[in-house]
Amino acid sequence: MRMAIDTEEMSLAELQKAQQNLAEVIAKKRNAQLEEALVLVSDFLKEAELSMRDFIAFLDQKRPDPQHRVYVNPNNNEQKWKGLGRRPKWLIQAIDNGFKLEDLLEHE
Repeated sequence: MRMAIDTEEMSLAELQKAQQNLAEVIAKKRNAQLEEALVLVSDFLKEAELSMRDFIAFLDQKRPDPQHRVYVNPNNNEQKWKGLGRRPKWLIQAIDNGFKLEDLLEHE
């Protein structure tokens, strides 16, 4: 049976060590999940007679180039943001009002 840990009684150093240990356990579990997913994807690609290299090349083609992303204020087309640095207030307000980031992409 697992015992609950009383974090209120732990020192700052003990809490930081526990945090570090927890981060390591989480990373190991995430890597294990990724390994399992890789096996599943690999098996699926073999069954479909596709190579991992071709699949990755296909994904790279589908990935938008972040250097060409420009977001436009829906209320003022002259206000734009290239996705670098802090988000402008108009962008935060637009998202708060229900817009998705993708909705604000500039279309050529």
